[in-house]
Amino acid sequence: MNELSAGRPSNVHGAVLPVPAPISGALLPRFTAASGVPLHRFAQDRGSVAAEFAVTMPAVLLVLALSVGALGAAVHQVRLADAAADAARALGRGEPVSSAGALSAQLAPGSTLTTSSEGDLVCAEVSRPWALPGGRATGIRLAARACALGGGR
Repeated sequence: MNELSAGRPSNVHGAVLPVPAPISGALLPRFTAASGVPLHRFAQDRGSVAAEFAVTMPAVLLVLALSVGALGAAVHQVRLADAAADAARALGRGEPVSSAGALSAQLAPGSTLTTSSEGDLVCAEVSRPWALPGGRATGIRLAARACALGGGR
């Protein structure tokens, strides 16, 4: 032992260990986090999780609402495509336009049917305004078109 290490703790290899400075009892934290940081340092962050949650929740709900709305539009588009294909086949068999219109209205409620002829083809276009869930109008009109050979005339 030399005079520098006199009275100081050492490890098994004889290395002198540092001695922490004494801390008054008033400054000692009552508890410490797993990281060793006194918990009173986190007291200023109290409620920050709730505030961050309150800020992010509207954004999450907006993305969710837009996703549900887009899924609803895709479902309506598929219904319109089915209605247009069925109406075009009915027109191709020689059925009257009123019959094809009733068929498309049954498959896609609230839709309108427009027919046209292009050479040997008979085409049906079914369209409908798209509304958000709850009936709010969007100003967007969904449409689908299908053609069939008009051999039944």
